[in-house]
Amino acid sequence: MNFSVQTNTRSKYWKNSISLFDHAIKQSPESAFAIELNPDFASSYMSRGIIEMNIYKDFNSALDDYNRAIVITPGFVQAYYNRGLLKFKMNNPESACNDFYMVRKLGYPNADDIISRYCR
Repeated sequence: MNFSVQTNTRSKYWKNSISLFDHAIKQSPESAFAIELNPDFASSYMSRGIIEMNIYKDFNSALDDYNRAIVITPGFVQAYYNRGLLKFKMNNPESACNDFYMVRKLGYPNADDIISRYCR
């Protein structure tokens, strides 16, 4: 049975998409598995960081994963952007803005909008 059929079948058992997503991660943690298979694949660290930041609210683990993604791929714009958002959530706006300035340096098209919104 493919995942979309399983999701549709199981959806009546979960009250919201977060609990369904959380269950899917626990049943098949693709990011962790991808990291295990290829520890130098930056996108897996960034994906796990997103989950840790937004679902589990484990900011320190998310920060570690974003940092690792950037070490592996120094020009990883999305990792800098997500790390900047995380640093705002962690009440570190100066460091967050440094990440957003890097996002602009790396050529992200909406970087100036992000900087004007967060870095005053």
